[in-house]
Amino acid sequence: MTSPSLPAAEPPMGTPRKLVLTGISGRLGRIVARALHRDPTWHLIGIDRRPFIGKPKDVEHHQVDLRTKRARDVFRHGDITALVHLGVRHDPRARAAEAYSWNVTGTSRLLEYCQAYRVPKVVLLSSADVYGPRPENPQFLTEDAPLPVSYTHLTLPTNREV
Repeated sequence: MTSPSLPAAEPPMGTPRKLVLTGISGRLGRIVARALHRDPTWHLIGIDRRPFIGKPKDVEHHQVDLRTKRARDVFRHGDITALVHLGVRHDPRARAAEAYSWNVTGTSRLLEYCQAYRVPKVVLLSSADVYGPRPENPQFLTEDAPLPVSYTHLTLPTNREV
């Protein structure tokens, strides 16, 4: 067994790199999938609990909850080059525990899978709501910008933790 600190091996020349896209069945996920599936350098693997209506034939889709062993198996079986995590819930009507479980626990599990199976690149969908869209904020915030102390929206604590 190899050390988890070693970088993932590059696929052989001419072999498409594997990209896992969570939330592939959502509005943004479908847009990203349609753009990436046309690129022959990528093999696109989607994870979403919903069916992917109109899925291109060359896209692999796993209709599973990203917090489950079946989602982990996607990473286990495969030399994944990158994860694009769009599978977050934005429903303001969702209960706090449900939003936390999906967004925080789900994201944590994905990051664990990436570490365990040496996925070298991770892109996470984020929100300006983490910082609180306030008039005194500069147009562009850096990673070290202070986070707000108070919350006005139920999902903000969850977004901050992610």
